[in-house]
Amino acid sequence: QIRKTGMATAAVALLVVCWVGLACAADRPNLVYILGDDVGWNNLFHNPEVIAPHTRALLKEGVELTNHYVFKFCSPSRSSFISGRLPIHVNLENSATEQPLAGVPLNMTTVGEVLAAAGYQCTHAGKWHCGQATPAHIPSGRGFHSSLGFFNFGEDHFTQVRGGQAVGDPAYRGPRQPGLQEYCSGVDLWLDKQPAHGYNGSYGGYMFTKHAVDAILNHDKQSPMFLFAAMQNVHPPLSVRSLSLS
Repeated sequence: QIRKTGMATAAVALLVVCWVGLACAADRPNLVYILGDDVGWNNLFHNPEVIAPHTRALLKEGVELTNHYVFKFCSPSRSSFISGRLPIHVNLENSATEQPLAGVPLNMTTVGEVLAAAGYQCTHAGKWHCGQATPAHIPSGRGFHSSLGFFNFGEDHFTQVRGGQAVGDPAYRGPRQPGLQEYCSGVDLWLDKQPAHGYNGSYGGYMFTKHAVDAILNHDKQSPMFLFAAMQNVHPPLSVRSLSLS
């Protein structure tokens, strides 16, 4: 298992946003880590057509890594952060997470487990994709006290139907891939240890953001908090609210 010192080193090597707006016990900082799925060089900071004032404010007040490289697709990057190990030692595949060996192996300690043991309240919002074969693989089994998100590699942004292209959803209007209709079926949305009944049907980016903001506003101020917000706004299938198209 990873020692605490190794996990701390890995966390420092990655871009971690420290949120210190609220007081916490023993002067331990609140930690907010935002992972943007498939965000390219021109998808955000360096594209003047993208409206992102709050994200640009974080950049202006922080540090930009101009020569920072990640894996060619999303799951190895998130597995690396969650485990504190390089992708080659954790996960090199973009596998469906219900597979027994998909995601972060159970013999690896996660950042959630380390911080929970240190007294942090740990919250996950958005995409997980670090394993779901057993209850021990999902966020609640990896140190997170609360979670609202989906377990697999992608889903429809509005219906939360499972699948990178969500081709099993009758409302999906993107390209159809023969043979995947049955494979990509079913709502993939979970609240802690159970299906998030009544939550699906709204734009995922807003739903997960609300869960993250609520966690910040409502957490016990006597303990520090760790928030892992993993957004999939630019992950396939690409879709936005109709209001954003005007």
